[in-house]
Amino acid sequence: MDSKKTASALAKKACSIRDYLNGCEDKEKEKIIEEFRKRIEVHLGGEHPTDQIYPDTCSQIIVCSILWLRTISLYGNLKKTNPFVLGLLDFLLFIKARDHLRVICDEVIDYLKKIDLAELHKKLLKDNKSLLHDFYQHFIKVYDPKIASQLGIVYTPDAVVNFIVRASDDIIKKEFGREKGLSDPSVKLEDPFTGSGAFLMGAVRKVLEGKDQQEQKDIIQNHVLPNFSGNELLMTPTILAHMNLHLLLFYEFGITLEDGESFNIVCKDTFEEPE
Repeated sequence: MDSKKTASALAKKACSIRDYLNGCEDKEKEKIIEEFRKRIEVHLGGEHPTDQIYPDTCSQIIVCSILWLRTISLYGNLKKTNPFVLGLLDFLLFIKARDHLRVICDEVIDYLKKIDLAELHKKLLKDNKSLLHDFYQHFIKVYDPKIASQLGIVYTPDAVVNFIVRASDDIIKKEFGREKGLSDPSVKLEDPFTGSGAFLMGAVRKVLEGKDQQEQKDIIQNHVLPNFSGNELLMTPTILAHMNLHLLLFYEFGITLEDGESFNIVCKDTFEEPE
């Protein structure tokens, strides 16, 4: 099973969730939207229009969260005290308390149990790809071909990402006299079109390479979290970028964020809010 087939199958499940949400009574819709805002939107930088959240982002994130948590569980226990992780878990628990949605969620879980996600994830990581980064570009084409075409949702090849990250590191060293490159505490990095986080993941890998785990933890806490940031127009990729960076730290470096720590990745239009 490859990531494209997995994405296609899960996109169809997300479409089923969307159809159900579209048919909900107003009172139920309000409950789901309120829970999403309380548990997930709080990490995305401000309040967003309801039609940006419901039903599409809710439908997509329910499925993507199950995939993400299933992948995480293969390698150990992610700290359940981090606010972002807690928010996802609480939102899923709320969704699974709804009978029809519980059935669809269980179908997604049963489907994923039949897939060797560990092997698929390791295969992707050999090429510096993230499961959810590679996944979403295929997922959205099945879930909503029109929006995928209108917004040009095609993700940057990993070779290009790696080249830009290395080139940026070299320029910072040679042209600006910062010997540590991207690792220099004075360097601030912003990705204005984050997508599902490919460039930020490449930059994090770069600043952590060759360091022992304590040094890596210090760099994350004192440099990456305060100085690395990203903006993304669409809400689902914004959330996926958070997921991807959590998974990167956890799987490749054995690091989980502490209570109150969060990546500075927000859902907003960089052209409208360039500052």
